[in-house]
Amino acid sequence: DCWREIQIGEVKLRWISPCLRCLLPTVDQETGIKDPNQEPWKTLRSYRLQPNSYGVKALFGIYLGQIDDSKIVSGTIHVGDLIHVIKQDLDFWEKND
Repeated sequence: DCWREIQIGEVKLRWISPCLRCLLPTVDQETGIKDPNQEPWKTLRSYRLQPNSYGVKALFGIYLGQIDDSKIVSGTIHVGDLIHVIKQDLDFWEKND
């Protein structure tokens, strides 16, 4: 939630927005049936909600984009690659309460 700029290999990425969770994770991938208790969405909403800034959807994850759009760098991310955090916003939850 707090990462604003990161680097993985040669690729530098910047924060665009939080990821607002939809109800799709409540659907069983094997059966296609929605969980009657709306889990895990209901649990996420109990502690990952920012009603003043983002409405009633739970926040989980972030969207990132390349920092310099004029110099597109491609690459592949592998399991075990180091993520270097360049900039953080440690007050994200307090500012959006």
